[in-house]
Amino acid sequence: MPSKAKRGRKKVMPLLLNKELEDPRVEHKLLQKLDRLQKDYSWISSNNKKLRTSHLNQFIAVKNQKIVFEDKDFKALLKKIKSSRSKIDEYAIEYVRKHPICLLL
Repeated sequence: MPSKAKRGRKKVMPLLLNKELEDPRVEHKLLQKLDRLQKDYSWISSNNKKLRTSHLNQFIAVKNQKIVFEDKDFKALLKKIKSSRSKIDEYAIEYVRKHPICLLL
């Protein structure tokens, strides 16, 4: 049987902090990266019709509103990005399909 002290205490999950995020410069760089990715995903969405004619059934990797890599195989696309010595998280990666996905909520 647990002691009285242990019975009355609630379990608290430890808070994990990434010390790098406390630096405003690091936070600013992360926000810039997120902004660039958002712009790239918006570009993909805006150009979806054109992409369906030129890159149907392919994965595309977009950076600065330009298609940098493309491949029908996702793993092959990732290898291309890695072999270019780029970081994968610098690219908006999307699969171009004939019909957009429709989510029913």
